[in-house]
Amino acid sequence: HLPQMLTALLHTIENPPYNTKILSSSLKDAADSKHPLFIKILDSVRGSPAPNVPVKLYKEAADASWELQTDDNGGLHELTTKEQFVAGLYKIELDTASYWKSLGLNPFHHHADVVFTANDGSYRHYSIVVLLSPFSYSTTAVVSEPVE
Repeated sequence: HLPQMLTALLHTIENPPYNTKILSSSLKDAADSKHPLFIKILDSVRGSPAPNVPVKLYKEAADASWELQTDDNGGLHELTTKEQFVAGLYKIELDTASYWKSLGLNPFHHHADVVFTANDGSYRHYSIVVLLSPFSYSTTAVVSEPVE
């Protein structure tokens, strides 16, 4: 079923329910050398960015536990710096329940996690888009060389 899911995700990206001008300008603005990780959260119900979703960034420690790197409720462009964003396994935790409950909805997921390996070959810039609905979420990423 994975090919069908990927086809559906690509269809959603190509025919989005959200404003592509907002997304493309955000991703373009995101590429800078000081802030290697950018997250854009979109609300598929309202067809707009999802403001004020609490976000935490973790890095896997040597003992396989997760170490909190930041606890930022809005600065999704400045979650980490180039110096802090070393090679390793990272987890982005989005508190989706508080977001949906603030809109009067009762969501299925309490949080959405995006776990990924960063900078395993060399330094890269990561733009991650998370598309939320009360009963599902999907992610996509653009990984590129940083803009100096």
